Amino acid sequence: SISKLMELKPVNYDLIPEKLSSDSEAGTRFTDNDIINQMGFLAQDVQKIFPQLVKPLDEESDVLTLGYSGLIPVMIKGMQEQQEIIDRLIQENDELKSANSNLLNQINAIHNKLLQMEKEIAAFDR
Repeated sequence: SISKLMELKPVNYDLIPEKLSSDSEAGTRFTDNDIINQMGFLAQDVQKIFPQLVKPLDEESDVLTLGYSGLIPVMIKGMQEQQEIIDRLIQENDELKSANSNLLNQINAIHNKLLQMEKEIAAFDR
């Protein structure tokens, strides 16, 4: 799921609702007020990844529609997969922190032992 979701490329586009209406007249002029700025996906791109989510507007149209609600289960599955990865990385990070702490303690013990030995050698040389 994650790999497929990563292939999706969100885009900003201008939606002209009347273009989707089957009763709109050819040559109809649209004003800026008719245009709705949207963020979504290009149906043609989604069709390559999730063909079951893309359908033609009608039998005679080249316009494709995207069933966004069909992406919800895919996105939830992707989130679950990500959460499993996050949980695994948190556990691994905790284990590495613990190992690092143990190594630092060993280094400090060796350092203290070395200082002690240097003092003993210095006292012996006197």
